[in-house]
Amino acid sequence: MNEDEEVMTLPNLTQSDEKVLTLGDYGSARHIIKDFDLVVSIYKVFLILEMFQ
Repeated sequence: MNEDEEVMTLPNLTQSDEKVLTLGDYGSARHIIKDFDLVVSIYKVFLILEMFQ
């Protein structure tokens, strides 16, 4: 990642902080988003912002 990239996370505070295996790496269960509408909304905003840069 270079200095121009920014990574944002939206933790799911309703989940425990237990470690779960995802694609061969362990990470917090709080980083698993099950709300598909939220993911789609964020992706649409990302696309709109990219079009105007």
